[in-house]
Amino acid sequence: MPVTESAKVATGFIDALKNQPLLLVLAVTNFATLGFVYFQANTFSSQRQDNIKVFVEQQIEFNKLLSKCIVIDHNKSNWRPPFKLPETPSINISTPRE
Repeated sequence: MPVTESAKVATGFIDALKNQPLLLVLAVTNFATLGFVYFQANTFSSQRQDNIKVFVEQQIEFNKLLSKCIVIDHNKSNWRPPFKLPETPSINISTPRE
């Protein structure tokens, strides 16, 4: 019984396509649009995955380089940085500028 009903629906759809060709054009356009949207989403997703992979690799490399810059020996009590920090200018904020 369901096979005969689905056959009736299919023949009704084909008859409608014969009588109104614009319906066929709309159906083809809808399927083409769905295919295009799927292709764009798939391309965007793969590009995003590649960008995330590169970003994570660069972060790991940056962290490795940064960890080698300053080595703190916690056993020393009088540790100082290997460079002299610049003097910060004193700014008087109590009086407004004119």
